[in-house]
Amino acid sequence: MKIKVRKLRFAACLLFQRRYKANENCPEPRRLNVPSLANVISTTVSQGKWHRRFWIERALRHWEQHPDEAELLFTHYAGFAERYGGILKNEEVKSWQDVEEHTPHGFLAHLAGQGFNKRSLWNAARLLFALHVALALDAQIAWKPEPAEWGRSVRELLHLSEERFVLIEASDEIEALLEAERIGKGQEFSYENPYGDVVLWKFVKVVDVQEIVRTEKGTEIFARPIISRRQGDII
Repeated sequence: MKIKVRKLRFAACLLFQRRYKANENCPEPRRLNVPSLANVISTTVSQGKWHRRFWIERALRHWEQHPDEAELLFTHYAGFAERYGGILKNEEVKSWQDVEEHTPHGFLAHLAGQGFNKRSLWNAARLLFALHVALALDAQIAWKPEPAEWGRSVRELLHLSEERFVLIEASDEIEALLEAERIGKGQEFSYENPYGDVVLWKFVKVVDVQEIVRTEKGTEIFARPIISRRQGDII
């Protein structure tokens, strides 16, 4: 006689992380000229109405030691902005005035897809911030970069993850864990963003599995402590 094993219900928390894969390098710009590193430095240091001083100072300390890399990054960004800077408005970019405000953040994601690490991305972000301050001061763009928003964008680019909660039926916790891993790997997906780069949501791990004992309306089915130094990080 075959004994039927009673299935239990579990709630599993699955962790996913956003990653990028760049499809191609950007061509050399034809219309967009970028100021030299020396001009960006002199402009942003002399007038700092729209940024916190340390953003510029930290960027300049690094890039003054690597001027060739800075010029190469400027050229790379100009090529990206010329090709994709007006893509959401479906407009051709003929000058820096046509470049949309979100474009540098798309370019930073492009750099992440090329393998830039955390330090390299922060250095690039600060240099691009200084560039846009200089362009705004020279009236070549109509919008002004904001440090808080810029920093938040980079942090999300580096650390954005997602927790997904799924219901599982299994005979015990070990079986539930194996099923949660199978579901997590099956829920990985990717798509192409407006800039032609691939965005991947990769399954990282099963954070926790808990049995659901009660199913009445309003019953707590899952709780997990969160440790953070700043409440705003949680929100």
